[in-house]
Amino acid sequence: MITKIVSFILFLTFFMSFKMNGNEKSDGDYEIIINQIVDNFAKKIIDQYGLVWIGSGGRMPNDIEEVSVKFMAHRKGTIKEARELQVKGTELLLETINSNKKIRPYLKEYPFKANRAEVSIAFRKNDNSCYTDGSVVYVFQVKNIIRYFSEDPLSNNRILLKEEPYEEALKIVRNAK
Repeated sequence: MITKIVSFILFLTFFMSFKMNGNEKSDGDYEIIINQIVDNFAKKIIDQYGLVWIGSGGRMPNDIEEVSVKFMAHRKGTIKEARELQVKGTELLLETINSNKKIRPYLKEYPFKANRAEVSIAFRKNDNSCYTDGSVVYVFQVKNIIRYFSEDPLSNNRILLKEEPYEEALKIVRNAK
C-alpha cells in the first residue's frame, strides 16, 4: 500500500513538473524580443521623421501589457504635426509588434492594439528648453486618448490644448492623404 502511495506521489510530481515546464515561458525571452522590436521601431521613426529616441518601457509583469516609447523633436510643434507623428508612430509600433511571430505568445492580447501602445513626443528647442508661445510642447496617447500640451510661460506648467480619441485622430490622418 505504501509503495503504491509513494509511486503515485512520484508519478504525480513528475507529471506536474513536466506539465509546468511544458507551458512555462522563459522569463527573459520576451524582454529580449520586445527590446529588439522597440529598437527596430525607433530606428525607423528616427530615419523617417527626424525624431530623437529618449526612452522606452512598458508594463510587463507576466506578459506584455503595454509598450511605451518616448521621442523628442527639436522643432516647434503644431497640433496637426503632433497628431500625424502620434498616429503614424503608434500605427508603426503596432505593425512592428503584431508582425513579429516570436512575441505573440507573450502579448496580453493579439493583435496588440493602440490602447496598449504609448508613444509620446516632446517638442523642444535645440537647447532642450520649452517653447512658450502656445505651440505644442508635448503629445502622448494613453488608453486611446491623445492629449496635446503647451507650456505656460509664467508658471512653466503644461496646459492642455486639446484631447481627442485616438480613432478620431486616425481618421483625420488617413483622410489627409
